[in-house]
Amino acid sequence: MAQVAVFFSEVAANIKVKKDTTRMFDLLTIHKVEFTKTDVSIDEEAKAYMKEHSQAKPGVLPLLFVRGSFKGTLIEMEEANEDGALLQWLGLDN
Repeated sequence: MAQVAVFFSEVAANIKVKKDTTRMFDLLTIHKVEFTKTDVSIDEEAKAYMKEHSQAKPGVLPLLFVRGSFKGTLIEMEEANEDGALLQWLGLDN
C-alpha cells in the first residue's frame, strides 16, 4: 500500500460522498501529497481491508489511510487543514 491512500467508490450514488471524495483528492493535490486512489466498488479485497482496519461507520466514504493505518475521514482532514496542520496530521511534515 502506498504511503497515503484514499479509499472511495466511483459508483457512489450519494452526491455528498462524490463531493467529499473530490474535496479529499483536491486537498491532497493542493498540498502536493502523493497518494493512491482505491475504488472499493471494484476491489473486494481492498473493501474488506478498509472495513477491517477503519473505525469509520459503515458506508462512510472516502476514507484516508497513511502507511496502511486508518487516519480518518474528510471531517478530520478538513479540521487539520483549517488549523494549517494537514501535513503534520498526515505525519508527512518531516
